[in-house]
Amino acid sequence: MARYNEILVGRYNRRLQKLFGMKGEPPAPQLSTEIGTTLNLFSGIEERYLEGWAEFSLHINNTVGAGVNAGVRMRNPPKSNTVAVFERISFFPSIADNAMIMNHGAQLADLGNIVSGVQGLLDRRGSPSQLIESISTIGAPGFGNTRWLGAQGANQTNPEQMIMTQNQEIPLFPGDAIQINSTVQLLSIDVNLKWRERLLEESEIF
Repeated sequence: MARYNEILVGRYNRRLQKLFGMKGEPPAPQLSTEIGTTLNLFSGIEERYLEGWAEFSLHINNTVGAGVNAGVRMRNPPKSNTVAVFERISFFPSIADNAMIMNHGAQLADLGNIVSGVQGLLDRRGSPSQLIESISTIGAPGFGNTRWLGAQGANQTNPEQMIMTQNQEIPLFPGDAIQINSTVQLLSIDVNLKWRERLLEESEIF
């Protein structure tokens, strides 16, 4: 029998069920009809897996040869059914570069070298990354739109931070890519990444 204001998104019900170790049917199958009582509980990053999130982190180095711009591309495959949200992107080049660029937009191709063999999973309870097999390096031609541009000195002690606040986090949906690349040739670039992933809900798929 259908319920009034029935909740059809399951991951919040599952979070309550797992958090409190409840058995049986989902504990909150519908919204309150009038005024509801709420209790705010502390929820740290270690509980994100209960909402379907998995956390990842990687350091990537890309050293290129003559006539090539160094870069790192993070691509979300079109059929991944996954959203990735980048919480930290930082980098530093081996020589000064007056125009480090971040491109973002639709992209179906990887760069010449696929980063493989390292999952980067921070919480072992989470699922393997849908994005990791599409992180690539070597020559980095631009694409999409330039979302960020900035200068950076050589071998800085503190890498350049692209994301400073929660509102600056960058979502990456299926079929899109983010790329950090230099405009100076003969360059080595180190990129630090931290991101989270979850499956898209049916209502979010476009």
